[in-house]
Amino acid sequence: MSWDQISKALGKNQTTCRMHLKSLEEKATMAAWSEDMELAFKQSYQKTKGEIWKIVAMDMGYNCTWAVLENKAFELGKKGLKV
Repeated sequence: MSWDQISKALGKNQTTCRMHLKSLEEKATMAAWSEDMELAFKQSYQKTKGEIWKIVAMDMGYNCTWAVLENKAFELGKKGLKV
């Protein structure tokens, strides 16, 4: 079934339907999140955060430390990180 068919059947906009599904998928993932997954995520982030933020700095065209970019990302995340 296409998003067009789904949206017409529900009387909703296609984007609204896709975003609702995405929200439900994210909630299901968070509900299934285990302590093992939490630990694996923390360990992976600690190992790779320098490289992750280096890529962002290069994409921006600025020479920033990973800590500056990470702090800014968290600050913007609290505000909704809308572009």
